[in-house]
Amino acid sequence: MARCSLFLVLLLTAGCGSDDRLPTYPATGTVQWEDGTPVAGGGDAFVVFESVERKVTATGAIHADGTFEVGTYEPEDGAVEGRHRVSVTPPTAEGDPDSQRPAASFPAKYRNLDTSGLEVKVTLKGENHFTLVLTGP
Repeated sequence: MARCSLFLVLLLTAGCGSDDRLPTYPATGTVQWEDGTPVAGGGDAFVVFESVERKVTATGAIHADGTFEVGTYEPEDGAVEGRHRVSVTPPTAEGDPDSQRPAASFPAKYRNLDTSGLEVKVTLKGENHFTLVLTGP
């Protein structure tokens, strides 16, 4: 179900044709709490990158170990160059029963691009690997 939702988001954010596509660059990372514990995904948690300059969105599922790869037009094809605001949608309690932080205690500010305070810069050259550090509720 989570993959279907992610695909739908990617489909809706993609242009009408391949001619509308901007170049993308691989972008990966880890989502973790300030104590270094990964924010475990398990299929229903994801990150969203929104390009500040172009308003193009890239999304990626957060895996059980807290890692992610984002995609703009296709899963894991990367993000466009430039600054991006970032939001994190937590796993539901049902999606990650072993989580030490159930979705109910996940800080709401990270779910919204306007309030998360998270930002990354995707570059044409270099490594686009980001560590997103979240603080507790």
